[in-house]
Formats: sequence, structure tokens, C-alpha cells
Amino acid sequence: MGTRRSSLSPCRERGCPIGTGDSTVIRVSEWLPVRWPDDDEAAVALEDWLDEGVGDFTGLDLRGADLTGAPLSGAGLLGADLRDVVLRRAELDGAQLTGADLRGADLAEAQLSDASLDGANLAKASLQGANLTRATAIGAVFTDTNLRGANLTAAMLDDVDLSTADVTDAVLDGAFLPLRARRIELYADAPTRDEQGRLIHGGEPFTGELVRENGDRLLSLETYQDGLRATARTWYDSGILRSDGARRWHPNGMLAEDGDRQWDERGEPTTRVDRTRTTEENGVTSLNGSPFTGQLAEGDTITSYRDGLPDGPWWSPDAEGRHEQGVNVGEWRRWHRNGRTRELTVHNPKGAVTKIQRWDDAGFLTDEREAPADEPPLPRIDLQVSTVEWDDGARLRHDGHAFTGEAVTHGYSGEVTSMATYRYGVEDGPRREWYEDGTPKSELTVRKGVIIGVARDWHPDGRLARERVFDERGDLASERHFT
Repeated sequence: MGTRRSSLSPCRERGCPIGTGDSTVIRVSEWLPVRWPDDDEAAVALEDWLDEGVGDFTGLDLRGADLTGAPLSGAGLLGADLRDVVLRRAELDGAQLTGADLRGADLAEAQLSDASLDGANLAKASLQGANLTRATAIGAVFTDTNLRGANLTAAMLDDVDLSTADVTDAVLDGAFLPLRARRIELYADAPTRDEQGRLIHGGEPFTGELVRENGDRLLSLETYQDGLRATARTWYDSGILRSDGARRWHPNGMLAEDGDRQWDERGEPTTRVDRTRTTEENGVTSLNGSPFTGQLAEGDTITSYRDGLPDGPWWSPDAEGRHEQGVNVGEWRRWHRNGRTRELTVHNPKGAVTKIQRWDDAGFLTDEREAPADEPPLPRIDLQVSTVEWDDGARLRHDGHAFTGEAVTHGYSGEVTSMATYRYGVEDGPRREWYEDGTPKSELTVRKGVIIGVARDWHPDGRLARERVFDERGDLASERHFT
């Protein structure tokens, strides 16, 4: 590391003192590059900067350099050629990079506060996690630039096109952003479709960006022109890109699919065949007489296999999950047609369900139940025959323990007429009632003793009688009655 060019001073290479009259001056910086620029003039300028804290890099060619952690705050790099140069964690606060060519440069976690990047070309550069507080980048090029997690607070970004830049988790508070396309949110603005399938908002075919968000996280971004979709990108809840046009990624960030090519979670190429070409015997799926490893397609559903057993990601247009040696593990998700989450089911490594949550298409939680990971989920007791009691904390106890599971009652016919869900003695989950003939009477969801989401009541003939909506605090938000 830090090998110097032969034309440079050996004393400076070792970082030794420089004699100046009766005094001894220590180098301004003891930092050394991982790799010096290929160009001699640029290398000498860099050495002067490190020795004396002065130097001019204007127009110089610094290609080939690895300047990880470089102390370059305030440096003049106007018009410098920094293509593919490594500047990870470099100190560039107040640096003058106007007109610099930074295509493909690695500036991850670099400090660029108050730096000038006006007119710079940052196409395909990485500024992931970089600090660009109060930086100016007027007219800069950000084509396919990685700005994930970058801090752009109060940055000047006038006349900049960020449409292809990845700004996931970037901080843009107070930034002077370019005029951007009109944007609407799927849930808040509720656009519709006409008979031709065009997206309609405000009574006319929509042109702009349609986004779907979960809190402050962007889950999808689609661009439209006259109501017709032009591009589409989606993200996992973790912030990892899920799809971009014909390309799709695994939850771990590895590329999964690009056109006709597919890869597994480890980045290894894999094959995809139609399920009709395979056979199954004793639970093992085979292709041409051998246990199958790859991806099986069944309509729009794709299942990953290894050695004849489901193993790896499973996905369909409205759901995703994963298997490990034939067992459902981890989180399995399903979505409503409008993109809202419909169901989340969590499995432990043995495949047992430990948690279930369900939402309606308006986003209200309608069902939630959770079980200790090492116990069978949702044991059931009959309140009419079981030995139960309520302690001073109003918790339901069974056999001396705070109860987790379903507590039910039965009618004259023997059918269940009520069911409530408890977790450690506190009602937490769905509560249901039925008439004697099995017709639903009421349903609602309780979270830690508080009613939340949608609560519905029905007439004995099955007609909806009342619908109430409760917020996350249990306060009644709305109520409708039906005849």
C-alpha cells in the first residue's frame, strides 16, 4: 500500500521532517494513497498537497488512483479527470470540483459538505452514504448515480435530472431540487382506470409519477404519459431494489432475473423450466430422472428448487416467500390488487407459523395473532367448560397461567358462536361472533386490549348492519349503518 512513484522524493515517501532554517516542519498529512495517479504531473501535485497543504489539480488527470480517505478539503479540482477514481471516505469538504469528470468514481461515504460540483459529470458514480450538506451541483449530471442514503440537506440541485439516480433513503431536507414531474400517491390520491386501462386522475389521463409508499419508504414508482405506463420500479420494505422493468432482484440484493437469464441468491446462473416437464415421486421433484435444481414456472408463479425440494425464493405477481428444504420459512407476504399488503405470515425455521397479520384493501389491520416461537400457534380453550379465571390485571388465566390462544363459546347446536384471541392473558387478535345457524354476527380486531381497524356487524339474514373504523389508539374514526 502507498507505493510511491520512483520520481518522487524518498524522504517525502517516508513522511520524514523537512528542514527549513533552524526549524523542522512536519508534513501536513501522513496519509498515503492506496494507489497513486498514473499521470506523473498529477502525482507530483498530490505529493505537494500532502507535504505543504497547497496545490492545484485543475484539469489534471488523476485516473488510476485509489485515494480512499484522502485529506482533500478545500482542494481545487476544477475540470479534473477523476473517472473511476476511488475516493471512498475522502475528505472533500469545500473542494472545488466544478466541471470535474467523476464518471464511475467511488465517493461512497465521502465528506463533500460545501463542495462545488456545478457542471460535474457524476454519471454511474457512487455517492452512497456521502455527506453533501450545502454542496452545490447546479447543472451536474446524475445519470444512474447511486445516492442511496446520501445527505443532501440544503444542497443546490437546480437544473439537475435525478430521474435515473437512486435516491433511496437519501436526505433531501431543504435541498433546492429541480422541477420534477407531477407526482401522486397511490393510496392518498386514489387514481382510477378508464375502460381502456388508462390511469385517470383529476378527470383526465395522468402524466407524471405514481408512487406507493409505506411510511417514509418508497415501495414503487411508475411513470405515466397520457395515462399509459412508461416505466416501473419497485423496492422491498428493506429499501433494496426489487424490480426495474424486466430486471428483478432477490431480497439480499443479488440480481435474480434479466430478460431470459436467471440467477439464484448466491449469484449463480440457474435454469427455469415449466412444471409440466417435471415429475414428482415421494415429495421429490425430478427432471429427466434426476432431482431438479433450478426454478419451476407454473403460470406466473416461480418456485426455486434444490435437489428436488423447494429451496430458495418463491414468488408470484401478488405474493412472495421462501422455502428451505421444502419448508416455508421467514416472512411470506401477499398483496391486494391495489398494491397494499394483504397478509404477512411469519414462519420459524421448522415451518411453524408464529405470527399472522391481515389488512383490508384500505390498509386497516383486520387480523393479528402471534404465538411463542416454540409453541403450537393458537391453542384453543372452551370458556364454558375450561377452568379459567381473571386476575387483578383483567388477564385471562387458564391452568394457572396467562392464556395465549383462542377462547371460544358454543351454542345449543354445538357450533362455535364466539371466538376471541389472547396473548399472555390480554385480548390481542381477531374477535368473532356467529348466529346459531353459523351466519357471521360480528368481527373486529383487538390489539393489546384496544379495538383497531374495521369492525363489522351483520343482521341475522347476512346483510351488513354496521361498519365502524377505529384508529391505532382505539378511537372511533367513522361509523356507518346499513338497512
